[in-house]
Amino acid sequence: MSSNRKNARQGFAVALAEILTHFPDINVQEVFALCKETNLPSGHVSQKEIRDLYTGFVFCVSALQRSNRLKDNDLCFEVLKELLQILLKKKLTIKDVVFKVLLDILDSVQPESMVKVFEIFGEELKKGWVECSPERLALMSYLEKRDASNAGKIIKKHWNFSHLHHPHNYENIANVVKSIHCEDRVKPQLSIILDGCTSSPHFKIKKASKYFFSVMESGENRNTVIFTMVHFLNCISDDKVDSFVCKNMSDHLLKVHPSSPDCISNMSDAVSKRVSSVESIETKVSIAKSFLALTPRRLSCLHKVLDVLFDSISSDATENCVSLLESFFIKSKNEDSSKITSEFRIDCLSWVMQIIRHSSPKIVHQFTKFLFIYSYFEVKGECKEYPQVKPAEPELSPATITFCKAKFNSCLKLLTTQSADEGSKRKGVADDGRYWVYHLMSSSLVLFTNEQFPMLCDITGFEEWTALWSVIDEIEAKSPDSRSNEDWAFELLFLHAGILFFDEQEQAKFVLNDVFQCYEKHKTGSTENWRSILVDLLISILSYES
Repeated sequence: MSSNRKNARQGFAVALAEILTHFPDINVQEVFALCKETNLPSGHVSQKEIRDLYTGFVFCVSALQRSNRLKDNDLCFEVLKELLQILLKKKLTIKDVVFKVLLDILDSVQPESMVKVFEIFGEELKKGWVECSPERLALMSYLEKRDASNAGKIIKKHWNFSHLHHPHNYENIANVVKSIHCEDRVKPQLSIILDGCTSSPHFKIKKASKYFFSVMESGENRNTVIFTMVHFLNCISDDKVDSFVCKNMSDHLLKVHPSSPDCISNMSDAVSKRVSSVESIETKVSIAKSFLALTPRRLSCLHKVLDVLFDSISSDATENCVSLLESFFIKSKNEDSSKITSEFRIDCLSWVMQIIRHSSPKIVHQFTKFLFIYSYFEVKGECKEYPQVKPAEPELSPATITFCKAKFNSCLKLLTTQSADEGSKRKGVADDGRYWVYHLMSSSLVLFTNEQFPMLCDITGFEEWTALWSVIDEIEAKSPDSRSNEDWAFELLFLHAGILFFDEQEQAKFVLNDVFQCYEKHKTGSTENWRSILVDLLISILSYES
């Protein structure tokens, strides 16, 4: 059983448990005696051999327990004594395994036999906070829950207060928890101690957070802080989630970088699940704002949480969330590298796209204008026509601008499929009967004469641009009801050709040349087949990148 070969212990332990289960005539007292003889170290042995021998002993005991042969008999209490002696060993790396087996055995002890348990552990428990180990505190926490009467006598005399997890003991508890070194999973000692705190009628989340996080922040084991935070988060009511997350995530948790990728993932899953269960939209928005205020580097481990948050935002809060993300896009934290800042801004735009998928066309239109400006103009000042647009701090990177253009095209596609009136047959039209794209382009004309908004690219061919708008104005002069389907189609084509000017000017001129000719033939009622020319042109446009 003490063999360290791969899975050897597990296999032998399972076999022993099955044998003891199916052959009740076997004397378990003799089995335990043999277990001690072969698996407890004696004489001079190395630390590695000691660990292997104790591990083998624990697996033997676990087999005895799983075979249901340790039920309130003398052997049960003899085993508990041996496990306690192992727990008291210093520099032993398998204490969490030993403690878990000890708990499994204690779970099988009947209430009337708990007095014997206190006789076994009493001397150790009466040491109280003096050089308190996580195992001693966790054992005291467990016994307080199992037998409050007998445990209470010891706690009142040796642990400062009549209740072990009283807020006055938080500092002592935090100092003990600090020494627990978690890896990818919560150790049983930590779980029991935290359960005792949160299940206590005296539990105070603010005071617990103050002591636990401030004390553990300086500890070596960063994952323990995360597991503690997640445990508290799952135990508090919805009305306290906002203040707990906003304060503790910002002030304490994210000052400590988790050492395990699995721990980060587990934390994200737990926080996401808890935050998404909150019904209050105001609380969700407040949490999102608190997270976004962190530096992008620290925010990276909370990416999934924000994904879940923004995915659960209702339509009532869409506009506020879009404005919030736009403001963080404009003024990003300048404490990280330009690459990380760029990635944060790209995330902000992605979250907006996630939010507006099912929002009103008006909100989509406003965000499309936002993207259009930052895609094609350098914002040096403010403009009363666009109060949400301000100079970016720090400046936008080329990667961010490229992403803006990509999302701008996505929003354009979304706008062309939406209409203000659900019963309207014509898509992409606002409630005033005009295309959303027309509103976008016409409102942007003011930027061309504003020195605070120089263009990122030089546009040549203003003659085509002027001619384009004269045709659009000509079509717009007609009432929506008097326009033909061809008028609607030509206007939309001219508008998109105008947008094409900002990315591919030569191609835009080529397109406009053919569209102008086709439009003139349509306007004059020419019998020449201009439709086939237009179809060929539209097919060629499909190959354009923009």
